[in-house]
Amino acid sequence: MLALLLLVPGAARAQSEDTRPPVAVIVPQSAGAPPPRPSMITNPAWGRQPRLEYPEPALDAGVEGSVTLRCTVSRTGYLVDCEVLEDVRPGFGFAEAALAGAATARVSPRTVDGLAEDAKATWTATFRLPEEPGPPAPPPGGGLYDANGGLLDVPPRWARRPVPVADDLPAALLRMRSPVHAGALVACRVRTDGRLEDCRAEAETPRGAGVGEAAVGVVRRGRLAMPIESGSAAGPFTVRSTITFHIP
Repeated sequence: MLALLLLVPGAARAQSEDTRPPVAVIVPQSAGAPPPRPSMITNPAWGRQPRLEYPEPALDAGVEGSVTLRCTVSRTGYLVDCEVLEDVRPGFGFAEAALAGAATARVSPRTVDGLAEDAKATWTATFRLPEEPGPPAPPPGGGLYDANGGLLDVPPRWARRPVPVADDLPAALLRMRSPVHAGALVACRVRTDGRLEDCRAEAETPRGAGVGEAAVGVVRRGRLAMPIESGSAAGPFTVRSTITFHIP
C-alpha cells in the first residue's frame, strides 16, 4: 500500500504568493508483522493395543459383545479416567474386561507444536468367540451317513420333517438380545422303522443357552421314510440335521 503525503511551503512564507504546484512524495506503508504460523498438531495413536481377556460368564454362555469407552489420553501415554458409553451385552462382564484392558494400553499422546497434552479419545473393545472346528455341516435338508461315516449321495427323505415351534425356544435364549444366529447340528441314528434315536448335538450357537438340547428335542420328532436307498452302503445309518431357531 502506498500513502500519498502532500508537502506545502513553510509558515515564514505563508503570506507570499507561490504559484508552484505542491510536491507529492510517495512513502511505502509498513507491511506490519507476518501472520502467525498454524500450530502443528498430532492426534493420539496406539502404541500398544489393549490386552483383552474374554470374560468367563460370556465364554460359558457363548456370547459375543462390544464395549465403547471414552478415556483421557494422558500426556504420559496412558488411558485414564475411562467411562463406559455403551455395553451392547450388559451382565456378561464385557465392560469390566474392557476397563481392565484399557489399563494395559499405551498411546502416543496428542501434541501441539511438539508439546504433549491431555486429550479425550473414544474407542471400542470387541469380543468375538474363537472359531472352533466342528463336524462338517450337512447339505441343505440334512445328510445321511453310513456306518463308516461316509456321506451318502442321496438326501434323506422325511416322512415327518423336524420343524421347531415357538415352545421349543429355550428360556435362556429368550432372555438374551437376539443373536446373529441360534441353532445346532444334531446327529441321530436311524432305526429300521425310520424313527430316530441316540440323538446328540455336535455343535451349537450360542453355547450354554440350551440350544443344543432344544434342537435334539426337535429332531427326535422327525421320522425318515424307509427304506433308505443306500446302494451298497451298510447301516446302521446316521442322519445329521441343522436346526435353526428364530427369535421373535
